[in-house]
Amino acid sequence: INGIRNPQFTELEMPDNMPVMTLPKTVLFPGAILPLVIYEDRYKKMLDVALEGDRFFGVVSLDERNTEIKETEPYYETACLGIIRACQKNSDGTSNILIQGLRRVHIEKTLQDFPFRKVEISLLDSESSLPNPSLDYLRIKLKWLLDEKKSLGGEVGEDVLACLEKVKDPEAFIDLAIHSLCNDSIARQNFLETLSIEDRYDKFTKLTEMDILRLKMFKEMSGDVDPDSIGKN
Repeated sequence: INGIRNPQFTELEMPDNMPVMTLPKTVLFPGAILPLVIYEDRYKKMLDVALEGDRFFGVVSLDERNTEIKETEPYYETACLGIIRACQKNSDGTSNILIQGLRRVHIEKTLQDFPFRKVEISLLDSESSLPNPSLDYLRIKLKWLLDEKKSLGGEVGEDVLACLEKVKDPEAFIDLAIHSLCNDSIARQNFLETLSIEDRYDKFTKLTEMDILRLKMFKEMSGDVDPDSIGKN
């Protein structure tokens, strides 16, 4: 199995620690852009430190399964290292920022919780046992399915499809598709933790095919789809 890194980010020197925001139901993927509003004092301090330095900034999802220690904000150990691409400071003291995901990381331990959380990290590389043409086939197949889902009235925006149309790297494609179209935060976290690129494609493709089947069944009940076309994916 070969380790794979997104070529878009290989020239950046990655850190071994990062400040993090621990956010509920929020999962950032490599390559994706996440808008955030900074209003808590701890995150204002964290933002200032990041902007004065390398602009690295981590987003980690709050582990809401652990209800007994909420005061410590338990987190999932797989997260995403990001970089601040834009920052607008507002007159009320808040800031609007855009974070772009760079790399999957594993959180080894918490280094500090005050004045903001900082963690030690190790980088996670994606894996694939498939040759590039096979991964490209998975990308093309998923894009075709997303087009079909959109044509059936599924929640796939034209802007999302237009963005994905430009993405030719299979790993970047699947990560951006999940980030843009998967609304279940637990499923998103599971996808983030899945290092195998083909496994990510397999799971997300199956979810998309199920959505298409449901849409076809609904259309058939409404008299808009030939019953023989149901299940032909």
